[in-house]
Amino acid sequence: MTQELLDLRRSLLEGRYEDALLLVDELEGMGKQAILRNIELFLVRLLVHLLKNQIEQRLAHSWLVSISDSILQISKLNLRDNKTSYYISISGTIRPATILSQTSGLPTWTMLWRKPSFQPVWKP
Repeated sequence: MTQELLDLRRSLLEGRYEDALLLVDELEGMGKQAILRNIELFLVRLLVHLLKNQIEQRLAHSWLVSISDSILQISKLNLRDNKTSYYISISGTIRPATILSQTSGLPTWTMLWRKPSFQPVWKP
């Protein structure tokens, strides 16, 4: 990424604006890929703990903390800088909290997941 920034600076100083715009597009793509990789890492962590919960039919406090943190981090990472759109969208509203509260008896999930600050509409 450092090389791309140096190339961008050089292109701007030399008046090669089309090259500069291509580099800006490349940098934007790199940033988006990094965000998607981070979301993927938190999704894996979330799924591992949810699977542990289903297999062992119990929920350790550390798993609950990890699950809660994963959901919070995914919601933060998924929100774009404009605060009105998301990197990953799925059609319809997903309410995993409802499923979790029904299967694990955890009312805190419903409260945690339904905070007004996290209301994404996901599309495939």
